[in-house]
Amino acid sequence: QEFTNITDSTMKFFSTAETFICNLPLTIGAVALATVTLGVVWFKFAEENLDSCEPVHFHSSQCTFPEFPGCFYCDTSETMYKVAVNFHFGCSAFAGVLSMAFVAKCLLAWRVVLDEMSSPTMASPAG
Repeated sequence: QEFTNITDSTMKFFSTAETFICNLPLTIGAVALATVTLGVVWFKFAEENLDSCEPVHFHSSQCTFPEFPGCFYCDTSETMYKVAVNFHFGCSAFAGVLSMAFVAKCLLAWRVVLDEMSSPTMASPAG
């Protein structure tokens, strides 16, 4: 009896998760790319504008985040630097979750993905 309840609950969870993933729009991949770009751009903007950050050579050992455009050596104890780097990490983590959801949709519902891509309305960027 108890095993049947656990099995039923597990199957209901997996069924709900599959339904959720399969109904995600295909633009979820684009949202992931936009989110990770937002984190990188905002972090670089903060590095360029914080007084505690100094530009260093790209191949220097002081270059902790070798991302375009350029490299900076920053005081990691400054509050605004911590906010910027945590926002960068948060955007990257959120984009990773969205990317995994996109891949899960492609794996779980490849027929739905093909159907959505074959429709001119759904395949267009504004669809």
